[in-house]
Amino acid sequence: MQLYSYVLFQLDQARHYIEDGRPEHIRLALLLLDNCAEMQMAEHIGSALAGERTQEKIQRTYRAIIPEGDPNPIVQEVYAFKPLTGREKRAIDRHFEDKVRYMVERAETLDASLAGSLMQLHRYRNEAYHRNSVRPRTIRTACLILFEINCEMLLSIPRRTTIYSSDGDYTWLRERFDLEPPYIGISEELKSIVMQLRTRLIPDVADVSALLAEYMEDRFRDFYVHLRYIAENLQTVADEEDALAEVYSYNNSRAHYPDSENPKQILEPHPLVWIREREQRIPTIQMASSRIEAFERFSALERDLEPTESAVMDLVFEIDNYIDMQIDIMRGK
Repeated sequence: MQLYSYVLFQLDQARHYIEDGRPEHIRLALLLLDNCAEMQMAEHIGSALAGERTQEKIQRTYRAIIPEGDPNPIVQEVYAFKPLTGREKRAIDRHFEDKVRYMVERAETLDASLAGSLMQLHRYRNEAYHRNSVRPRTIRTACLILFEINCEMLLSIPRRTTIYSSDGDYTWLRERFDLEPPYIGISEELKSIVMQLRTRLIPDVADVSALLAEYMEDRFRDFYVHLRYIAENLQTVADEEDALAEVYSYNNSRAHYPDSENPKQILEPHPLVWIREREQRIPTIQMASSRIEAFERFSALERDLEPTESAVMDLVFEIDNYIDMQIDIMRGK
């Protein structure tokens, strides 16, 4: 029950900040929404891993008394379970992206169409706070998408238990939504709360689709801006097409050093026309007939763009560092 109270309160506050529209408020909304998603994932993953620990104990007990080749279906089901390794558990505990993958691929409780957006927006949140280099309008769009993802997570992620503490303070839930805490776990009541939260921001499918399309348009716009920046700052690069080729070359050269601090995945080089073809598919997002379908179409474009987009940003970051270093040398630092 406390999870619902925390998450719904933060969503409601984020909604107020988004409606306010001032840059400081929008940035705080992004922080709250990212935290909401982490809280929802942490609660579910903690419960799921507790279940896995029980399965591991049962399997160890069986191994001590029953041979693995026993034909009993129950025995075979117990032995079919493949426990996570210690390394996998630590990754899930520490890394946001591993949490998302666990919920999608192993627990199968998070819709795969939301996963790419959730991971990208978490990286975007870090960039917005650590580098302070993103436009307020883009942050607002990102907030709205993350707000919608949190709403979908609230309605779709199964909760094994909803604990109500008799001495807990749930007055905010009662005052804000006119609901007594014991009923918060009932799906219809939760749907009603989510509908109230959504109403003024993203009330229907068309609004969600338009947001996703707008956000993807911004992503492509920034992509081309960064390519031009690379072309302007590298003497060996003549234009955006050459800049893209240099991005792939730089990325793949680093992929050959797996022991480096930040090893890279080898990327298949694509010409600029391939990127522009993906950009031309953005209008199909707005043809979706449901929220999830809109995210599925959005995610399909994102999966194509994101690896190259990330490689572009890596090279931009290296160029920025080199320029800063040269300035420091000129100043005698």
